[in-house]
Amino acid sequence: MKSTCFPRWPLALLGFVSAQSPALLHAQSDDGEIIVEEDTDDEETASEVEANDEPSAAATEPEAEVVVEEKSEDEPKAPAAETKTEEPAPAAETKTEEPTPAAEPEDVPLSPRLAPSDEQLAAQAEQAALVDAPSKQDSLLPLKLSTSTFSRFEYREGYDDLGVSRGRFSEGDAVVFRARLGIRTNPLPIADGSDVLVQFSPQASGVWGVTGTTSEVNLGIYEGYVLFRSQRLEVELGRFKMNYGDSLIIGDLDWHQAGRAFDGLRAHYKMKRGYLDLFATQVAAGGPDAGPKLFAGDDLFWGAYLGVGEYLGKGLDLDAYFLGLSNFAQEGLVDAETGVDYSLASAHLFTAGLRAKQKMGFFDYRLEGDVQFGRTIQAPPPGFTGDHVDSVQTFAYQADVEFGFMISSTTRLGVGAVLASGDAPASDKNEGFNELYPTGHKFLGLMDVIGARTNVGSANLKVTQNLGAALKAQVDAHVFTRLEDGGLGSVAGAGLAGTEIDTQLGYALGKYANVRGLYGLFIPATGHYASDDLAHYVEVEAGVRF
Repeated sequence: MKSTCFPRWPLALLGFVSAQSPALLHAQSDDGEIIVEEDTDDEETASEVEANDEPSAAATEPEAEVVVEEKSEDEPKAPAAETKTEEPAPAAETKTEEPTPAAEPEDVPLSPRLAPSDEQLAAQAEQAALVDAPSKQDSLLPLKLSTSTFSRFEYREGYDDLGVSRGRFSEGDAVVFRARLGIRTNPLPIADGSDVLVQFSPQASGVWGVTGTTSEVNLGIYEGYVLFRSQRLEVELGRFKMNYGDSLIIGDLDWHQAGRAFDGLRAHYKMKRGYLDLFATQVAAGGPDAGPKLFAGDDLFWGAYLGVGEYLGKGLDLDAYFLGLSNFAQEGLVDAETGVDYSLASAHLFTAGLRAKQKMGFFDYRLEGDVQFGRTIQAPPPGFTGDHVDSVQTFAYQADVEFGFMISSTTRLGVGAVLASGDAPASDKNEGFNELYPTGHKFLGLMDVIGARTNVGSANLKVTQNLGAALKAQVDAHVFTRLEDGGLGSVAGAGLAGTEIDTQLGYALGKYANVRGLYGLFIPATGHYASDDLAHYVEVEAGVRF
């Protein structure tokens, strides 16, 4: 059955569509396919289309009829391609850009969602820009490289006679070397204003000739840590070197071919004109027989270091620090003399110190003092037969001072003194100062005859002379004394130990390379050592530091 109807519903539908969409939509039939076009005239509305003075032929000719096959509600509707029209309206008679809607199939509604909104178009454009634009990828590159590489000839004579030859400072000659390469990655962002990077410093060090010609020197890791950084805070985690002040208490021991580094955690907080460091490191680990307790046999070195000099004056270093050395109890120890098994009690030693340093015109000064208190571990006494060794109460001190004068534009004269308490043999307490982890080589004589900063007093005189833009000479003279009985190589009681004179000459090869020579002479005090013979030390070093 066929029915005839007047085709005015497409115009009503288009009016509804244009009212719902910001742009007028056109729909026309093209070989049975629905085509949607966006009107270019934003000012034309659906009401203007209906009120057009010259409507299309489909709107004015009543004889145009659409023949529709009636279908039951259960039957699917015919697709657009099967729609038949008896007299389609010619498009040429339409004076507006509105196409003839007579060919629109009744069962295909036009939805406003066919035209994307302004927000959708903007989102699509933004997404396309992200895809097309080249993105800057985070990378560990470029790397920043540094190096500390040298070889040094050393010769010692008379150390055996004085009784001071030991380990690294043994009698005879040797050539020590270091090849260290520092590698620092490009930082990677982790949050707003924060990043993370890696410092990795492989190193080979040793003594010439030890490995022969057909074996290789072992490659180790001097530093290897992760560094987290923000505007105020930096945190290092891993193995890192530490230098504080003049390295009198904590230093990286750069003179030694292997150097010194610490395993642990350090936080550095930057203030406007100062800083605060907090660190915790492990310097020794207990063995498998140390015991079941937490940290059994471990040695921890920890502390806080505060620098506030700039708050008081420009160019002033003023530091305060509090340090702890914790030796935790352990079991399973054996006395080397008696073979007795014993356990060792815990001991915690605390160090509080102050340091000041400043240059004022032709005058400069350096002051540093420390007080130690707490308890110290001790070795079993001779003939020990017990099963437990207790720690000993400790109180010790040290002071180091130097005053410098520029007597000319090329000459500096320095005078100084050192005093470090020693352990009194008759006391049941320990009064000997523990120097902790310094770069002590430069403070108590470059020959290293006198040993550690404990039970020692000294007066020193230093003269530094610039002989040119690249050539520099320095002479250091020390007079040493022992405050208590004992001391490295000593066979006498307290008193004068000897005099040391060190003469250096250094030449800079450009900005990063240098050659340096040293001759040291030690004159022992009569009767203080097993021999009164002179001791000699020579070193020649060439290296690159960058």
